[in-house]
Amino acid sequence: MKSLVGKTVAIKSKEIAGPGTLACKGPVYRVKYYPPDWLFQGAFAEMHVRGNAADAAELAGKLGFHGSSWKTLETGCANGIDFHFMDATTAAIGLNDYVYTLKKR
Repeated sequence: MKSLVGKTVAIKSKEIAGPGTLACKGPVYRVKYYPPDWLFQGAFAEMHVRGNAADAAELAGKLGFHGSSWKTLETGCANGIDFHFMDATTAAIGLNDYVYTLKKR
């Protein structure tokens, strides 16, 4: 976690530049709109099914996702990280059971 907090990530046409785990050469981007139970590779839906948490929409709302679907940038990278956009300047990624918020500068 310490290796990512406060670091810069640049989403470019032919690469994602950033610290180790987030870096990716040759991404294959696709933009989709995800409902709450698809965010973070379905982690919210899985938590709800296992009885450990509220429904996916409520969990998404607690993180700042308001509405019923959000723009997601699928990267096609081996690290499996997708960028879920809360709004035009804020995205979130999930990695190793943490959610990281990224702000556009």
